[in-house]
Amino acid sequence: MQYVIKDKRGQRFGKLLVLAMDHDKYETLKKVYWICECDCGRLTSVYTGDLRTNRPGACGCQQNKIKHGLCGTRIHRIHSQMIDRCTNPRNTRYHYYGGRGITVCDEWLESVTAFHRDMGDPPDGMSLDRINVNGSYCKENCRWATQKQQMRNTTRSKMLTVDGVTKPMVEWAETAGAQDYFVIRSRVRVCSDHKLCVFGTEAEYKNRVVSTEELG
Repeated sequence: MQYVIKDKRGQRFGKLLVLAMDHDKYETLKKVYWICECDCGRLTSVYTGDLRTNRPGACGCQQNKIKHGLCGTRIHRIHSQMIDRCTNPRNTRYHYYGGRGITVCDEWLESVTAFHRDMGDPPDGMSLDRINVNGSYCKENCRWATQKQQMRNTTRSKMLTVDGVTKPMVEWAETAGAQDYFVIRSRVRVCSDHKLCVFGTEAEYKNRVVSTEELG
C-alpha cells in the first residue's frame, strides 16, 4: 500500500507555520520533513512526526523575546508564496519557477525580516517582480511593479524589433503613430516585417501581404 503524504502547508504548529515540503530531505532520508517559518522569521526543517506531537514548537530561537511582527501582513504572504512556488513541486505555478531553476537567495529563504528589510512594504497596486525573468529572487533582481510593468516583463511577452530597437509588443503599441495592440498582434502572426506590423497603414499591410502570397 502506497503511503499518502498529508499536505500540511498553511498549517500552524506552535510558533511554526508550514510553508512547503522539504523535498531534498525526502530524497536523501526517505522521510517527510516540512520547511517551516518560525515567528522569529527564520526557516527550519521539521520532521512530520514532530509536528504532529507539537514537539519543536519553534525553531530553537528565543522567539518569545524576538518577533518580527510581520505575521498576517501582505509582505509575509508574498514571502511565503515566493518560497512555495520555487520549492514546492505541488504548487500549481512551480513549473514556471522552481521547475525552471528559479531560486530564492539564502538570506531571503531563511528570513522574512531580511526580505522586508531589502524590499520594504509593497506599495498599493504593485506586486513582486523579477527584473530578469530568468534570474532568481534576490535584492538585486527584484522590485515592486504594476501589473502593466509585469506584463511587459514576462517570458510570454512578444518582442518586436523595428529599426534596430527591440521592445515588447505592448510598448510598441503605445508609440506615437503605431497601430492598436490587437492589430499589431494579428499582423505579426502572418508577417515577419515588424515595422510594417507596427506602423504600416491597413492599405500598406494588405498590399505587402497580398504581394507576398502571390509570389509564394
